[in-house]
Amino acid sequence: MENKWNQEYSHNETEAHNINDEFYKKQETKRKNRELKKENNKLAHLLLLYNLIMIGVMIGLFAVLGFGLALSGKGDIDKTFDYLENSGWSYLLSCVLGVLIVRTNYKKFYGIKSIRHENKKITPKIFLAALSFSVATQLIFIFVGNIIENLLNVVQLSAVGSTKQATMVSTTITMFLYVSIIGPIVEELFFRGLVLRVFEARGKIFAVIASSLLFAVFHGNLVQGIFAFSIGLVFAYVTLEYSIKWSIVLHIFNNLILSDVIGILEKYIDSSIVNIVYLLFLIVCTVAAIIIAICRRREIYYNLREEQEDTKIRHPYRNLFSSSWVIIYIIILIVVAIGSLQTL
Repeated sequence: MENKWNQEYSHNETEAHNINDEFYKKQETKRKNRELKKENNKLAHLLLLYNLIMIGVMIGLFAVLGFGLALSGKGDIDKTFDYLENSGWSYLLSCVLGVLIVRTNYKKFYGIKSIRHENKKITPKIFLAALSFSVATQLIFIFVGNIIENLLNVVQLSAVGSTKQATMVSTTITMFLYVSIIGPIVEELFFRGLVLRVFEARGKIFAVIASSLLFAVFHGNLVQGIFAFSIGLVFAYVTLEYSIKWSIVLHIFNNLILSDVIGILEKYIDSSIVNIVYLLFLIVCTVAAIIIAICRRREIYYNLREEQEDTKIRHPYRNLFSSSWVIIYIIILIVVAIGSLQTL
C-alpha cells in the first residue's frame, strides 16, 4: 500500500514539475517575443526617421531657398526649384544624417556583429555569380513591371510616371554622386549593416527575407519595390556569406553601370543599339544565374540553414509583422506608393 502511495506521489510530483516547466517556457517565450518586438519597433523608428529626414531636408531647402529669393526679389523661383529637385544636395545631406543614425544606434542592438564583419573570402568566380544574380533582377524588374502596369491599366491607373522617376538618369553631378555612389553605400549600411545583422540572430533565411522586404517597402514605389526586394535578397545573402563591402560593390554597380552609364551611352550612341546590347546582357546574366542556382541549390540552401539552434525563434514573421511600428512603417510607405500612381 505504501509503495502504491509513493508511486502516485512521485507521479503527481513529476506532473507538477512538467506543468511548471511548461508554464515557465510559455512565460519565457512571451518575454522573448516582447523583447524582439521592441527591437523590431526600434528598427522601424530608425527607418521612418531616415525617410522623414529625407523629406524634411528637401522641404527645408525649398523653404529656405524660396524665402531667400522672395526677399531678394532676384532670380527665377521656378527654375531654381527645378534645379533643386533634380540635384542631389538634399539627398546627400540626408545621407550624412543617415550615417550618423546608423553609427549611433547599431551598437545598441544586442548580439549584433560589426558592420565590417567578414565571413568567407570571395573569389572572382563567386563574385561574377553574385553579379549575375543582381543583374538578373533587372530583367525581373522589366517583366514584372509590365505585368503590374497592365493590371493597373485595367482599373485606369498607371505606374509609368513613378517608375520613370525612380529610374531616370542623373542630370547633375550631385544627383549622380547620390544615385551611383553615396546612396548605395548608405542604404547598404542601413539594410545590410543594421537591419540584416539584427535579424541574423533569428535565423539566416528570416534575416534575408525580412530585411529585403523592409528594403522594398522603404522605396515607397510599387514597381521599384518588387525590384528592390529581389535584388535585396542577393545583397543580403552576399553580406551574410562574405561581407557588406561586396554588397556595396554590387549595389554601386547596379546603380552606376545599369542606370546612369546606360543612360549616358544613349546620348552618344543610337539608343536602339544600346537597348539591344543591354537586353542581351540581361538575358545572358539571367541564364547564368538560373544555371548557377540549379547547380548550387544545395550549397545555397545549406549556407542559409547553417545556424546555431539557439538563434532560432518560433514564428519570427508573426513576431515582426505584429510589431506596431513595423505595421505603421509599412502602411505609411504603401500609402506613399499608391499615392504616386497616376490616373489614365
